[in-house]
Amino acid sequence: MQIHSKDVAAAVKPLVWVDSQGRVQTEAPSSLFSLGVVDFVKVLDFLFYRRHVRRAEDDEQRNDRFEEEEEDEEEADPGGVATPKKTCVYDPTKWQHSYWHRTYVVSDKCKNRQSQAGKLFRRRFRLPWETFRKLVIDIREEDWFDGRYEGKTAIGLPGIPIDLYVLGSLRYLGRGWTFDDIAESTGVSEESHRVFLKLFCKKCREHLYPKWVKWPSTDEEIKSSMNEFSMAGTWHFYYTFL
Repeated sequence: MQIHSKDVAAAVKPLVWVDSQGRVQTEAPSSLFSLGVVDFVKVLDFLFYRRHVRRAEDDEQRNDRFEEEEEDEEEADPGGVATPKKTCVYDPTKWQHSYWHRTYVVSDKCKNRQSQAGKLFRRRFRLPWETFRKLVIDIREEDWFDGRYEGKTAIGLPGIPIDLYVLGSLRYLGRGWTFDDIAESTGVSEESHRVFLKLFCKKCREHLYPKWVKWPSTDEEIKSSMNEFSMAGTWHFYYTFL
């Protein structure tokens, strides 16, 4: 049964509950653990019913407010011409004013690894700023994305630099940020970062893995690579498979 604020007084079930001693209560007790089973059930029923009534009252008030707003609009525009609604205007230069663009793209204050800014950058993005810049240069020179990024927009404005996309992917992979967090820091939409991340991981596998990941092929190379494993107690595995 849907209950409106006007019907509360005439409701079949009043906003009260009767305890096991026959006393009429208008509020729930501060603790439910001291109640018996019968009173506990009555209190729960009372709380659920009260929440239902209060939600109905809120809905009624909301509907009344909407009706008042519609009446005010009709009075302000008696000719019946619909007033255009306000729309969200997209700012294609939002990324230019973002903190990451000002701090990490157009500024080189993180260049010094021993400075506070350099240490913070490495901790936040899991690599030094110079390595990040080298990665971005390689992406541009090798054209990882076939000219898909950094072109002109439809209205002739500069496109979003690849630097911001790479920073977003590094923060996602290194810190587990959500795309909404990254969009807030870069001024680039969540969906754009999501699409780029998938391409970025694929291109890293194609371009960086063959370049930097080398498997040992001789006994000497294997032994030189086993220092960390021997410290962890796994040196005997090498001899097991010889």
